[in-house]
Amino acid sequence: MKLSYRIGYHRYATDQAFAEHLAFIKANLDCIDEVALFVEFAHHGYWPLEMIRDSSALLRRRLADYRALGIRSAGLNILCTIGHLEEAWDVLPKPTVPCMIGKDGRQSHSCLCPASAAFREYICEKYRILAACQPDFIWVDDDFRINHHGVAGPCFCQECLRQFNQRNHSTFTRESLLAALDQSQDTAAAWQTFQGNLYTTLAQDLRQAVHSVNPKIELGLMTGLVSSRNPEWFTALGAVRGRPGGGFYQDTVPMEAMRKGLETAVQLANYPASVRDRQYEHEDFPYQQLGKSLCMAMLEDCVNLVWGCNGIAFNSMFRHDNPRLLASIRHNQAAWREVTRLNTGMESAGVWCNDRDVAFRLQEIGLPITFQPETAAAAVITGSPPLPQEEWCRILSRAAFIDAPTLIGLQQLGLADLCGATVEKCWPNGTLEAFTDHLLNGPYAGWRRDVFVSFRPQFCSDAYTLKMAPGTESLCELQNVLQQPLGSAMTACSNNLGGRVVVSGYFFPHFLLFSEKRQQLLNVFDWLTQSRLPRIDLNHKIMPILRRRGSDFLLFLLNASFDASGEFTVQLRQTVTALEQILPDGSRAELPCRQADSGSIVTCPSLPPWQYCLLTNVPAEK
Repeated sequence: MKLSYRIGYHRYATDQAFAEHLAFIKANLDCIDEVALFVEFAHHGYWPLEMIRDSSALLRRRLADYRALGIRSAGLNILCTIGHLEEAWDVLPKPTVPCMIGKDGRQSHSCLCPASAAFREYICEKYRILAACQPDFIWVDDDFRINHHGVAGPCFCQECLRQFNQRNHSTFTRESLLAALDQSQDTAAAWQTFQGNLYTTLAQDLRQAVHSVNPKIELGLMTGLVSSRNPEWFTALGAVRGRPGGGFYQDTVPMEAMRKGLETAVQLANYPASVRDRQYEHEDFPYQQLGKSLCMAMLEDCVNLVWGCNGIAFNSMFRHDNPRLLASIRHNQAAWREVTRLNTGMESAGVWCNDRDVAFRLQEIGLPITFQPETAAAAVITGSPPLPQEEWCRILSRAAFIDAPTLIGLQQLGLADLCGATVEKCWPNGTLEAFTDHLLNGPYAGWRRDVFVSFRPQFCSDAYTLKMAPGTESLCELQNVLQQPLGSAMTACSNNLGGRVVVSGYFFPHFLLFSEKRQQLLNVFDWLTQSRLPRIDLNHKIMPILRRRGSDFLLFLLNASFDASGEFTVQLRQTVTALEQILPDGSRAELPCRQADSGSIVTCPSLPPWQYCLLTNVPAEK
């Protein structure tokens, strides 16, 4: 596990500032594995090459000073390749290469067009100059993206239009292309391919520029959710490092730490196998010391290591050092290193969802999530995504939970017989669901869930009744506000492919935190997965992450509540001879287990608010 720190320009720009900073680094060498110096101090895309040459000598000296102190890895973070947005363009040098043009024809002052030959010549020379500073690595920051460059992104300049038209034998102007992008899927796909290829060739140019100076310099790419969907960029760059980004900038909404973990997991699933150094982006921008509590910072970092990162890149020391953060890291790093060791070769296990927000809602009620659909215990499909028919058959032959709009799409494909139901009628308002006396509803027959759909159009769409095929069973009934029955609202069936399918006409995943609904859904997923996943029966918000390698596992459990959890049990759904909790200092505490027909059941200690425990059946290293 690697603890890396991104150091702001102002910490090394003057000898006095750097001497103070270096003393801080020396005092904390036990929890610093790597440093990366920000080359620039603002997000403006253009920095004259003479400025880069002037700073390169300083950067070279600073990197050498870190190494002399004992830092094993010292490199650079190039903040601006394209430029992030419009910033300080009125005081920083005006670009001498073409800038992006937005959809509305406005020209960016700060973000550079990736298509122009002048830009390619400029940026490659910038990278060559910086590669000569003898860095161990160079990070390309997340301005290496197609969209979201202030007034522009993607670029609609004349050069981009000329190259696009040449490749596609078209004659679009900016105005006619914008109209076609809304009207033609083929044109939209061609434009997206063109933009992606621009960045692929740019990545190749950057790789060649750096490695022409020193082929041993490692290259890395910071990503967001969208840019991570372009694994070819990593390949073109020759990147062996990846840094999943996105913002959990402050802890005003603590649950956003868990959402950020899901975003990290999605990005990691998109990375090619060649990316072996996967550093989580611990983001404290704009560097408010009180913006994030240490409790939440340590939770955030552990969550993302459990999801599969093997390092953390702290963006926390831009203008000032951060002794509070380093003290907390020192307290937790032994457990983090043990998590990273255990995680080697493990994969996430759980339920796969095509919608990340649905995944978050299901994790919130206690279901582990995976972003690897091929090995998922069940698939949750909402919103009728356009999948190939053979993929639908694969999903429905295993275990699937789908909503009514998805069922409508499957009816059109002629696959409704695999779902055991068809959509009967749409009900736009004034509805609720009532549990039937089905076994999966346990003791809650007759219980009703009303999410008051008319109040929440942003979260709640229509409700649906379902017409059941022979052999299909009803779990819920749709009712109106007078509690009069309208028809079945949730069904379960086994199909002739051997699959198990549940259809919900009243899903509304934003509102699953009713105790009775949670218990029903845990029962439903037990049935779908044939009890393959751990189960937490406690009537409390415990959020899990499950990692597996054969029968070995690592189980993260978070008390995502401001109430203490109290002691609780977890059905592991496999037999273990011993189970241990990993403590912050890396030591272990054995937890009591008892055996049942379904496997081992472990008793977990009470978790304080927003605290977690780490459980594993893998022995500690001797």
